[in-house]
Amino acid sequence: ASRIIVRDGYAWVANVLFGLKVFSLTDPRHPVLVSELALSHGPRDLALSGSMAYLPDDMGELSVVDISDPAAPNLVGNIALAWYADSVAIEDNLAYVACENFGLAVVDITDPTHPIAITYMTTPFYCVSVSIVGDVAYLVDDHAGLLVADLTDPRAPRLVSGLPFDNIGRAVESKGYLFVTAWEQGLLVY
Repeated sequence: ASRIIVRDGYAWVANVLFGLKVFSLTDPRHPVLVSELALSHGPRDLALSGSMAYLPDDMGELSVVDISDPAAPNLVGNIALAWYADSVAIEDNLAYVACENFGLAVVDITDPTHPIAITYMTTPFYCVSVSIVGDVAYLVDDHAGLLVADLTDPRAPRLVSGLPFDNIGRAVESKGYLFVTAWEQGLLVY
């Protein structure tokens, strides 16, 4: 399992070896597998928005799954982006995807059945994680550290600042503070 999100009495799990698994949490002490959806490549992350799930994978694709019926998730769209799509964040009708060997991909998901890549922004090394707060993207580039991008115009994101790490960074989450993980330093809070 690479990511879990708990919402509305269900646990949605991205599984690198299988795809998407859905568990009922009616009794959280005894989760029950409700459904599974095999995907052709291993999803590395998961984001939920409305009745859709977005799963970036190890072959650089973003899969879009209709989850309105937890017992029957249905693949409705996908788009090839760049090798190793590691992380995804959803804001409004846009998916921001951290593509390891390329940088940040911005995808229009207004029509989830036909996602459209609208732009890419390169990063110095390997972009592995993204978190969005309003018009700002926080990115972890595993050798460059924490990067900050201005998304005032999402069709033209631009790097505005950064903070280097002593070692390889892995993930970022923004919840009032920035929580960043790095291999040797552990959890960093900004």
